[in-house]
Amino acid sequence: MGNIQIDLGGLGGGSGGPLSIVEFVVPVDGSEEYVYTVGDEDVLLLDSSNNFLVVNLPLASESTGRKITVGKTDPSYNYIGLRSTPIDGNELNSDLIGGGFPYMLYKKNQTVTILSDGIGWQIISEA
Repeated sequence: MGNIQIDLGGLGGGSGGPLSIVEFVVPVDGSEEYVYTVGDEDVLLLDSSNNFLVVNLPLASESTGRKITVGKTDPSYNYIGLRSTPIDGNELNSDLIGGGFPYMLYKKNQTVTILSDGIGWQIISEA
């Protein structure tokens, strides 16, 4: 799977440019969980059938106005956890996601869209 660019005009990514969609399958690497760090992607379609997955979000303070949608594409019991990048390496100083942390996806086709308000990540839709 790879990075797909889709130009939706004004409906694109946070910068107003093309929407960046990443389809990602967690590799089998023998660890307890796999960590994926979000780059410039706007939509992440994730398959965690091989392992648990932790998604590191960028700092909310550096992402004001940015919207990210994350979806679980597989029916496995492996969770996908969203967490903000720890500030100064301290988990307790992480940005909050919807008032708490982390946010978990457990079911096939479950999605969440979050928006940075510059202080934390707010949940704007869940399905």
